[in-house]
Amino acid sequence: CAFAAKKLSLFQKNYTISLPVYYVFWGDDASLKIFWEKSESYHFPHQIAQPDVFFALSGNQLPAIYFLKNGIIQAKHGYRTLDDKDIQNFLSEK
Repeated sequence: CAFAAKKLSLFQKNYTISLPVYYVFWGDDASLKIFWEKSESYHFPHQIAQPDVFFALSGNQLPAIYFLKNGIIQAKHGYRTLDDKDIQNFLSEK
C-alpha cells in the first residue's frame, strides 16, 4: 500500500495535477501516522474503516486502486498494474 501511495504522489507531483484520490485505511491513528511517514505520500483525503468494510471494499487485493466515474468502477488496479498511462488515459476521459 505504501508503494502505491508513493507512486500516486509522485504522479501528482511530476504531472502537476490534482488527482482525485481518496484513501480508505484499516487500522488506527498510530498506524496511519506510520503509513504517512513510510509512504511519503501526499495526504489525500482519507477515512479509517472497520476491518470488515475495508476488506469488502478491497476485494481481497491490497492495495486496491479503483478508477471511478460517477461512483461506478471503470477499472481496478494493484500496485504492479498501475502506471502513468492508465492514470492519464482515465483522467483525459473525464
